[in-house]
Amino acid sequence: MPETQIFQIFYDEKTKGKIEAGFSPMNNSQNLRPDWREYWSIRHYLLSQKINQDTYYGFFSPKFREKTNLNSADVFEFMKKQTADVISFSPYFDQIAFFINPFIQGEINHPGLINTSQNFFNYIQKDIDIKNFVSDQYTTIYSNFFVAKGRFWLTWLNYCEKLFNLCEDGTHPLAKDLNQLVRYKPGENVAMKVFLVERMVTVLLKTEKFSSNCINNLVLPYAGSFLMPHHKKMVQCEALKQAYLNTKNTTYLDFFYEVAQEIGDSVRRHVELLDSTK
Repeated sequence: MPETQIFQIFYDEKTKGKIEAGFSPMNNSQNLRPDWREYWSIRHYLLSQKINQDTYYGFFSPKFREKTNLNSADVFEFMKKQTADVISFSPYFDQIAFFINPFIQGEINHPGLINTSQNFFNYIQKDIDIKNFVSDQYTTIYSNFFVAKGRFWLTWLNYCEKLFNLCEDGTHPLAKDLNQLVRYKPGENVAMKVFLVERMVTVLLKTEKFSSNCINNLVLPYAGSFLMPHHKKMVQCEALKQAYLNTKNTTYLDFFYEVAQEIGDSVRRHVELLDSTK
């Protein structure tokens, strides 16, 4: 197996107890900057340690097993034969397949993400069209559940530090939008910048010359229950996106949107039926 160091962040005794055997504990019990979530710990490590260009590093939250149903043995077994720059262990195949890219997905849950993200990439003069680029299961990663070679992490850090410095300085009008609290889940709000950091890996995989691979996330947990009955159509959506990426034939994208529309219509009818019975 290639040299691999995977850390699992903990915040207190409860989350420390969730650390998988084989993962190295990363202590963030002081949690000095909760507004940056996992980025604060990852940033500290990348800035303070010597990073080997070819070593694989991973930084997982305490909820890794809960969100993926994977343990450390599953991760290390998959890593044995990997050579790509970035290896994804992302769950939520439904969110990966159903949406054209994770920014479109994020806009549904965190309104304003698309415009704020586009403004940031314009600000750093990064050429990417947030609304229209296509990503698949190899490039869409949620919850920062990925392992990557040091060379990728250093590039990732460079981009994230531009975001960090902009937010910390606070004088640019964009900083207000990035630091704005948006809904994460019932009763909990998170700064918009966190959701952009989470999607930075996808942007770099789309715009930089890094290779990627993923574990079979078709069998990992879905983000919600509404899309589970449509698993076969989700596989169709993913296959159509990959066909487009491989050929650039827009007919595949037309078919993708047709299938996604069928799924969306079915989900809406299901929700309306549930609402009518309340």
